[in-house]
Amino acid sequence: MRQGREDPVAFHAANQPSGQRHVSRHAFAVVLGWIGLILHILVGFLYLAAGLVAPLYGILFFWAAWIALTVLAVHLLQRRPVWTLVVPVAAALILFGGIAIGGELLGWRA
Repeated sequence: MRQGREDPVAFHAANQPSGQRHVSRHAFAVVLGWIGLILHILVGFLYLAAGLVAPLYGILFFWAAWIALTVLAVHLLQRRPVWTLVVPVAAALILFGGIAIGGELLGWRA
């Protein structure tokens, strides 16, 4: 063993509780990420209902935005799972904002 280095097994045993906290923190983040993805899927049902208000070109825009946000959510789930919680909020804002703007400027009516 090199001089000035500790035994790796002893080092790992001494730092195990910290490692366990890191694993549990990561697991909690992944659970939050999956919750965000599930919420995004639930918001997708509102995107389907947008067809009652928006014309075809509006529906296609909303679906394209939802699919792009789904790709982003999967990417975030793998890289930074907690940020996946932002995706359903952004999806709802895009949908309701888009319908409000379409109703005011483009005359979309139910």
